[in-house]
Amino acid sequence: MACRSLIAGQGAVPSVITFNFYISACGYGQLRLAQELFSAMPRWSLAPNVITYNAMIRVYAQNFCCRMGEQIYLEMQRQGVAPDLGTYNALIRAWGTIRPARALEVFESLEGRGLAPSVFTYNALLSVCEEDRLQTLALEVFHRMAQRGVEPNVITYSTLIRIFEKRGRRGRYFARFVVLLVRSIAVGQ
Repeated sequence: MACRSLIAGQGAVPSVITFNFYISACGYGQLRLAQELFSAMPRWSLAPNVITYNAMIRVYAQNFCCRMGEQIYLEMQRQGVAPDLGTYNALIRAWGTIRPARALEVFESLEGRGLAPSVFTYNALLSVCEEDRLQTLALEVFHRMAQRGVEPNVITYSTLIRIFEKRGRRGRYFARFVVLLVRSIAVGQ
């Protein structure tokens, strides 16, 4: 079993942090290893924490298994582990690749739970807009971000530029974006 040799081969008793590290390092094509690591935790008398669950959601997303990521989200709640902003960011990115409407539902649900979206949350939602060419939604997301006082970063601006460049510089969306961009820069100074 690859998992046991990976953990035991280090010569120390693993902790939740050890498992979090190894699971977080798993990516595309390493889903089975991440699942083995996750399943091995109880054998070491370790319970997954929010970081573990978030890492598993990201691994499932990277391997196009969004429904499994959603199952991990439900399991963490059954285990009494409260989802945090990172959980919702991972779910938004996961669903954004195959079902943008579900990503938007996840975004709305995090606000309903009293969590304040961060620039990373908005950037995840903007990435959904980029994948599905949702220029109008991108403008709404950017506007909502400004209303909530969340400061855009370089990733925000570069994602928006990519979204509107796909539409063409002469598109009405790009012109509206440039106006919003100029206004936001002026307000920030």
